[in-house]
Amino acid sequence: MTDLYADDGYLDHYQFERDPFAEYGPDLNFFAVKRQSVLAELEHLARYSKLMLVVTGPKGSGKTVLRKALVAGAQAQVKNVVVVVSAKVDAAAMLQQVSDALELPGAEIAEVLAHIEQLKIAGDEVHLVVDNAELLDESALLFLQRIAQGVNDASARVFIFSDSSITPLLEKVADNADLHHVIVLEPWSEAETTEYIEQRLVAAGSTLDCFSSQQLATMYVQTQGWPGRINREAKECLLEQMKGNTRLSATGRAVTNLPYKHLGLLVLAVASLLLLWLWQIPDSEQQASVVLDGVNKVQRPLALEAVTVTENREELYSSVKQMSASARDSEAPIVKKDHDMALGGHAQWYKQQGASRYTLQVLGTRAEATARDFVQKNKAQYHYFKKQHQGQALYVVIYGSFVNRDAALQAVVKLPAHIRKDKPWPRTMLSIQQELR
Repeated sequence: MTDLYADDGYLDHYQFERDPFAEYGPDLNFFAVKRQSVLAELEHLARYSKLMLVVTGPKGSGKTVLRKALVAGAQAQVKNVVVVVSAKVDAAAMLQQVSDALELPGAEIAEVLAHIEQLKIAGDEVHLVVDNAELLDESALLFLQRIAQGVNDASARVFIFSDSSITPLLEKVADNADLHHVIVLEPWSEAETTEYIEQRLVAAGSTLDCFSSQQLATMYVQTQGWPGRINREAKECLLEQMKGNTRLSATGRAVTNLPYKHLGLLVLAVASLLLLWLWQIPDSEQQASVVLDGVNKVQRPLALEAVTVTENREELYSSVKQMSASARDSEAPIVKKDHDMALGGHAQWYKQQGASRYTLQVLGTRAEATARDFVQKNKAQYHYFKKQHQGQALYVVIYGSFVNRDAALQAVVKLPAHIRKDKPWPRTMLSIQQELR
């Protein structure tokens, strides 16, 4: 397995502003798909019940990210007590951690409950958040259950994040009473996985072009849509790709990243300099070389040959000068034309779309004629634009402009069957606007 944190050249190689697949932090956007609804459910139940709230999912399912988002979103009057379990914990150890966090060292459970009641009277409340709760024993769960029930209608809100192995023990300590509520996290679909990767890359100042369609499909199969696994596989893929490029460079087989137009101008410039150098050689030297190469020839053919070389050189040099001037004069119009084509004739339409809005990507093709024909044959809501993908032009057809991701997904079912079979997927207008800069 690749060491995902050892390569200092990772960010520079891909020109990332930050590590797109680092652990969740305050500078990374929370990916709301199938997670925002869980947060909303936790907040609602915490407000209107005394249930112990349990979130379960396998390793890499995003439990810790969700826990951090829950704590970060707490209101000012909430005192968060976060316990991250790293070894087997019983009730005594849990009581000590909670009492220390509440600045009640050595307190008994009755004193802790009384303190929580006083905080409630003062307008504050306690949220007890436990991560890696699969390491709790039965007594620790009974302690948390008691804290959640509280005294005199004053209690702490208890949130537990664990894998599914905790479920049988929860049933046992509840003893058929309705004392807890379990929310099971769901993995993302293939389209949602791609959208998550794109969001991470855009936040790092890059685009989805870092990966090919085949790489994205393989990552989904390997991760099954679990976010922690996606982060690891995506970063490992980029590191392996980077090392592969480095090996190619070392063997002299690496391909330059310069666009073909710039390469052409570079070759033309080199040729011009070479011909200019030849032009500056005195004719006498050129004629002398001809005479030396043909010492057995008669004098008149030698003179004629020298003149012919000189005349051909003059014509060629003149032609190169005209080509260079033409290339310089036409540089700006070419760029403008390419830019207009890149926007598929709808430059103003793309600029008018809000960055937070969504669209559906329905087609990607290397042939502009295919994209243009597709747009012309379908409704006015179809547009296409040109981008660079793996060093080549790619023409992307999109459909519609939607206020949010859910609206875009609802529109998929209304598309014709022949378009739905290609699995249109939602993406933000921001990601497209960045690709067109």
